Amino acid sequence: MIRTLRAAVIGLGRIGAQQSKRFEGKIPNGWFPLSHAEAFRNTDGIELVALCDQNLERLAQFSHLYKIKSAYTDYKKMITEVKPDLISVATRTDVRCEIIQYAAEHGVRGFYAEKPLSRSVRECRDVLNTIATNNGKIVYGATRRAMDIYRKAKELVWSDELGEIKQIHIDFGKAAILWSHSHSVDLITYFANSNEFTHVQGWCQIEEGAIKSPIFIDHDPVVEHAYFKFANGITATITQSPGFNIRIACSKGLVTIHGDGYSIEVNRIKNMDSYFHGIEEILIEPKQSGTNYLMEDLRDAVINNMAVKYITLEELITGHEMMLGVVYSSMMGGKMITRSEIPTDLLISGRTGQLYA
Repeated sequence: MIRTLRAAVIGLGRIGAQQSKRFEGKIPNGWFPLSHAEAFRNTDGIELVALCDQNLERLAQFSHLYKIKSAYTDYKKMITEVKPDLISVATRTDVRCEIIQYAAEHGVRGFYAEKPLSRSVRECRDVLNTIATNNGKIVYGATRRAMDIYRKAKELVWSDELGEIKQIHIDFGKAAILWSHSHSVDLITYFANSNEFTHVQGWCQIEEGAIKSPIFIDHDPVVEHAYFKFANGITATITQSPGFNIRIACSKGLVTIHGDGYSIEVNRIKNMDSYFHGIEEILIEPKQSGTNYLMEDLRDAVINNMAVKYITLEELITGHEMMLGVVYSSMMGGKMITRSEIPTDLLISGRTGQLYA
């Protein structure tokens, strides 16, 4: 039998606790359940036992909805009294690392961190070092890498059937770096199968007056275009094209994930060697959501004291370096820079108007 782990959610906003039914008919099926609270309750071997939020109205609403008696406004008090095995942190990014570090030092073994994990490379490295030092395990809210359809696409492009991977294209529309493109860079490392990016070039829209110093931007820059080069020869781009499509160009074909996971299209060589005229559509019926897969992975890693399988600490750090590198390149006038040139202390507040990532 699976040992039951006690879980708590800190931060009861849209991703933390709101019900997924608000998205029915609006996003593909592989996303449900989406919120942390729903996914904890939907995962065998995990019992949701506590909730935490500083908003009393929200705390009362979701405590009633999920029938949770242990409701807190102070996460430190919750961790001390409830002693959860797992926590999910769906707060704003500015306090996420602080909460995780405290929890790791006070007995929590497993962490589901919403994205982005941090606002700087240094913050990211420090919190992951604290987790590792205390034998903790962490999974991350960039959930597409755990979804059935994205795993199928990776299987296709790395099967050798379509030849060598050449380039990865991410079309996420007009979007901010911390709020949205933590997903983009995670997908790039996932499909490139590498943490070793060597160069980055970026162009961003940065709010006037938001650059407070060479290492502090009080804004969440909107990405116009980004380019990455990896040591294995694969390159990747992020564009403003709409549609939430991912395209992986290989030497003998093209794999496209359409509509944020709606379907896969495979284009192969058919009658003419230079053209990909053979078109196949693949529909994947998801077994469960990416969030649920990650919760199961976290559960198993904590119970068996083993590494999580969907993401590594190195991939988490690499993704944050890629994001910060896009913005730093833009600050340098769009100059292509090497990975080593990205300041570890460059901090992006994630502010858009009065809201923060």
